[in-house]
Amino acid sequence: MPRNARSPHAAPLHTAPPADGRAALLFDGRCALCRSQAGRLERSARGRARAEALQDALEKFPGLSEAEALRELKLVAADGRVYGGAQPVPRLVHLGRPFLAKLLYPHYPPGVGQLADGL
Repeated sequence: MPRNARSPHAAPLHTAPPADGRAALLFDGRCALCRSQAGRLERSARGRARAEALQDALEKFPGLSEAEALRELKLVAADGRVYGGAQPVPRLVHLGRPFLAKLLYPHYPPGVGQLADGL
């Protein structure tokens, strides 16, 4: 792992919370696939999160570098915690459809999230 890369087992990164109180999904705005998938995830959150191109939103979230944000999807939760890799997907689905939370539990046991991040 490069010297300044964050370990997937490191404590969650924190930044400034989103100003409007909704989670912010940061994606590469220059990537058509990223734009499309971010839109789908935003719709699944049913108004409790918004998708923003990281090129336009990065200055709102100090501590996040463009290089790190380009490596993977990032979710800035309403409290300022930052999730990356596969972690944003179940969190966004849970925001919009809490009744599906039981189906998301398999993502949370030790090792499963790290395995999903490695895919």
